[in-house]
Amino acid sequence: MATDYYRAMEQVEKQLPLIGDVVLLGKVEAQPNTGKLLALVDSLRTGTLNESQAEKLQLLKASILTLAESEETIELVKSE
Repeated sequence: MATDYYRAMEQVEKQLPLIGDVVLLGKVEAQPNTGKLLALVDSLRTGTLNESQAEKLQLLKASILTLAESEETIELVKSE
């Protein structure tokens, strides 16, 4: 199980800049968009996951989508 975790984290880390790079180079948006977050979650699915890990990823994905919908609703209300 540890091997799977490290393999998945390696995939994510390849897509994420290091914190020092973010601070020094300013390459990452202050608020990443929903699509980027969902892509990161989906990239974790490339490894072998046990049932618990798969459920947690699905919950994380659903939470990101719910948050995005809430933010869209707030923006619509503000613009009225």
